[in-house]
Amino acid sequence: MPLNAPTGDSFKRFALDASLTLREAGVINFDPSPAPKRLFRLVIVVILLLLAAVQYALMFGAGGRAQAIQLQAAVSQQRLENVRLQARNAQLAAEVIDLRHGEDAIEERARGELGLIRADETFYQVVDLESDGPVVP
Repeated sequence: MPLNAPTGDSFKRFALDASLTLREAGVINFDPSPAPKRLFRLVIVVILLLLAAVQYALMFGAGGRAQAIQLQAAVSQQRLENVRLQARNAQLAAEVIDLRHGEDAIEERARGELGLIRADETFYQVVDLESDGPVVP
């Protein structure tokens, strides 16, 4: 052991003297004030509040989860409507093609909607007496 080596008590005294000297010189500051802890807690609270605000906006705000669910329901309803309209359009397209190329469809339509008959035909109208609705020739 060296001759000038500090012992346990002398080492503590040396550390205390060194820290006092450094504090007086302004090199270190061992101020045990609670201000840094308060500031840290304030920063944590502000971050948590911002996180809560962002979560609220994601769930309930414009473009949030609730609106996404509504839009998904509207899209599925619109798809069903589109399928129905496509079927109707296909039926109308087939009818247009039939009207352009066949006289049978024209004759059928004239007989059904207008009540037309040919010159060499005899028209018989059957009336249902139990029916209360109007009679269409």
